[in-house]
Amino acid sequence: MVFNGKSWDGLQLMDIIKTRIAYWLKAQWDNSCLSFLDFFRNLELGVVCSKKKSVKKNLDWIKLAPGKLKFNVDGAAKGCLGETGIGGVLRDYEGRIKLQFSKSTGWGDSNLAELLAIKEAFLLFAASPWLNFCLLIIESDSSNVVKWILKPEESLWSFNNIIR
Repeated sequence: MVFNGKSWDGLQLMDIIKTRIAYWLKAQWDNSCLSFLDFFRNLELGVVCSKKKSVKKNLDWIKLAPGKLKFNVDGAAKGCLGETGIGGVLRDYEGRIKLQFSKSTGWGDSNLAELLAIKEAFLLFAASPWLNFCLLIIESDSSNVVKWILKPEESLWSFNNIIR
């Protein structure tokens, strides 16, 4: 493509298009915890940030089979970027609490806090006496983080060191 005597190739044009879309996405969801570079590298994140109202599903508690333990974890951030904290409860098949944790994790966003909560659950279980005798289930309410753990190649580059 030639414009005003200057030659552009298709990759340059694609970068310009991606830049404009990423700026638009960042402006559209300026409260998002994602940076311009996150949008630029992965335009599909605009779908994650959609303003659709979510419908909460009613879920019934299902009793675990003997020999299984379940960690319910959660992470939270005060604001888009702010102080973060994590917590979790490990229960057996009868619902008895075997282990729990809660702690401050510094500064970040809710996705980082959720990842750190899952990492902490894995670390605590790995150091527990149940490691060789029980199967572990980890339950999280973050669809982003669960998706990234199941498909690490789709995660944000800034979380790769935690996920992998």
